[in-house]
Amino acid sequence: MGEVINYRGPDDGDYYFKNGVAIGNKRLSIIDVEGGKQPFYSDDMKVIVVQMGKYLIILELSKELKGTRYECRTN
Repeated sequence: MGEVINYRGPDDGDYYFKNGVAIGNKRLSIIDVEGGKQPFYSDDMKVIVVQMGKYLIILELSKELKGTRYECRTN
């Protein structure tokens, strides 16, 4: 399905398949090309997340979360 939007530019995407579960993401990779790769995985691999959208307040949010257990790993 992700191939449908390949025409729009520098895309990045990946998929997770395990135990009958499939999660995928395709994004226009123009901001935080390396740090924005998805799906996102928790350190213990118990939580796998994909998200869609952009946060216009990401810098402010990153500062607010710094030092908490919810620290941002992307910019």
